[in-house]
This record gives sequence, structure tokens and C-alpha cells, in this order.
Amino acid sequence: MGMGRAVVLAAPEGEASQIIRATGAGVIVPPECPTAMARAIRELYHDKAGVERSARQALRAAPQFSREQHARDLMQIFEQVIGSSPSSDL
Repeated sequence: MGMGRAVVLAAPEGEASQIIRATGAGVIVPPECPTAMARAIRELYHDKAGVERSARQALRAAPQFSREQHARDLMQIFEQVIGSSPSSDL
């Protein structure tokens, strides 16, 4: 997503597929189904506007799934549980 490319995800239903679906960053195909993968790639090849749209969506969504954002989210949870910021104790 961070490379600004449309995603073709071959995975079972789960968090990854929810992210791709929610962000519009690409398409999801059943895992271990080369026919579905080939069909999705062929359809994307013939849908340049759709690929560009998904690529823009992927790039737009990528920052919210970065390691840095994940670390900030975890710190916020820790601060809520502990009740203070770790830097305030230094």
C-alpha cells in the first residue's frame, strides 16, 4: 500500500481483507486459487482507471497502517491503562 500500487490480496477473510475492502486499495481473491488470481490480474490489466483509483486509495490509506502509527496507537493504549505518559515520569 505504501508504494502506491493496487493490491491483489490472496488471503482468507480476516484483518487484511477487511483493510483492503475498507480502503478500496485493491481486490481480494480466495487463497490458493490461481484461477481467481489470474482473473483478477487480467481484469485489473483492462481497467486502468480502476487500478489508478485503487493505487491512490492504497497510498492514501498506507500511513494509518505504518509501524509508526501502530507504535503511537499502542502508546496511547498504554497511557490509558497506566494513566500517564511514560515521558512524564522521566
